[in-house]
Amino acid sequence: MRNVTALIAWLLAGSSLVGASWLQVGTGSGEAHVSIVEQSSSGTTFAVDIPGVEVVPTDVDGVTYSRVTIPGAVAAGLEVGRPEVPIVPVLLARPTGSNPALRILSMQTETLSIPRIYPLQPALRFGEAPGPIQIDGGFYSADVEYPPERAVVAHTATWHDLDVVNVQVFPLVVRPARKEIEVVSRITVRVDYKAEATQRRLRIGCSHCIDGLSRTTRS
Repeated sequence: MRNVTALIAWLLAGSSLVGASWLQVGTGSGEAHVSIVEQSSSGTTFAVDIPGVEVVPTDVDGVTYSRVTIPGAVAAGLEVGRPEVPIVPVLLARPTGSNPALRILSMQTETLSIPRIYPLQPALRFGEAPGPIQIDGGFYSADVEYPPERAVVAHTATWHDLDVVNVQVFPLVVRPARKEIEVVSRITVRVDYKAEATQRRLRIGCSHCIDGLSRTTRS
């Protein structure tokens, strides 16, 4: 695992920060990229590559927070009042009746010193005005990593005759007491299946799905 500490120099304009910053953590450019490394009836190995993160300063009630996003990722929507973090969802086909088990094979990371990650706020109904900012003050002084997992099996489902597993990759971990984040530049994940089946590649249109799903059929 590779850790590189990068300090961000913020420029003040009056009493607030302006502009957004792009921080390179991996190679290349653009959005988070998911690729299949190996695939068979026993499991799937995939990799997620993160070129960098976007940091946008946000002023609320005289306090400046940092919104950190990753192009191609979506909001995790975890706990209101705690740091807002992104996820990269990966949707895989699986053998019928199998129980997926996940393990991380390798991971490269970089550490960025960023103060006060913006806290997740409650979802608003159409036309509803936002209320006062909600923040878990005690959590922001805790010496923890959030979220604690880098990748999880979120759930399994069946789409007509296609059994799938939804894997969520958390490429960004917040350490609130240290005022830093750790960003994954590349992570390789293995999802093992128990059931025996023959898999073939199938393209399925989905804005947040892996680039090329596997359709599962019985041999």
